[in-house]
Amino acid sequence: MSIVASFFNNRLKISLRQERAVLLVCTLIALLFWFFVKLSKSYRSEYVFDVIYLLPDEEAFLDNPPAQLNATVEGEGWDLLHFSLFNPRSPLIFDLRDFDLPSLDRRYLIDRLQRKVVASNVRIADLREDLINLSYEKKVSKKVPVRASLDLQFAPEHHLRGAVGIEPDSVELTGPVSLIDPIEQWRTDSTQLEALQKDVQVELPLARPQQEVIQIEPALVTVTVPVETFVEKTFLFVPVLIKNAPDSISIFPSTVKIVCVVGMSHYNEVSATDFTVEADLQGISPR
Repeated sequence: MSIVASFFNNRLKISLRQERAVLLVCTLIALLFWFFVKLSKSYRSEYVFDVIYLLPDEEAFLDNPPAQLNATVEGEGWDLLHFSLFNPRSPLIFDLRDFDLPSLDRRYLIDRLQRKVVASNVRIADLREDLINLSYEKKVSKKVPVRASLDLQFAPEHHLRGAVGIEPDSVELTGPVSLIDPIEQWRTDSTQLEALQKDVQVELPLARPQQEVIQIEPALVTVTVPVETFVEKTFLFVPVLIKNAPDSISIFPSTVKIVCVVGMSHYNEVSATDFTVEADLQGISPR
């Protein structure tokens, strides 16, 4: 009896496995059929096309045109899938070296894009850009001095020892002549340096131009801030000089004390002879 039961159990398991396999195959066939039906319908998809503009070497844009075009592409699912997977990502090129084209309107852009995708059996249904302005003019280069935008805060009894150094002290600007000509200098990004008590050297980026068509070379400069300790130095007997006074007038005291603050590097260079104290008595009557 147990042998018969075991035989029927094994047959039942085999039958269940076969039914599951058949069900799985049927499900896969249904999914493939559904997939083919879906791909045979028409769809729309967003697509980005890269753009390159070729200008004569002596010209520059007044405002950079867009580097990409955002288009709606329409076609059957199969064609859109093939277009997305196998369409070469070569950019759309507008060569302005041989003809003067002040702008690219919507109709012209769609026509150029359609010619690019015609082999893929899809069409350009819509384009986000309405007009691309291509204003450009003569390109020039100009060297201008660099100015450091610094907020310097010193530690107590410390100050600048000399002028702030900038290397290189000038940069080259390149762009359209109407934007470059008025520029007389170029500043670094604003930077704050705190508690300065010794020389500091930092690399600072140059301020970004408001117009992206302006190119700056180099983009970084090295700024050196010379710092030293300042101390008090006292001169006790500096004579007072009298101007416009009668011979009969004398003053008291005839010398004064001067206290100055001087950097340590110049401490021994400063003497009493560097100071003049004058009393101008013109228009003053003795009582």
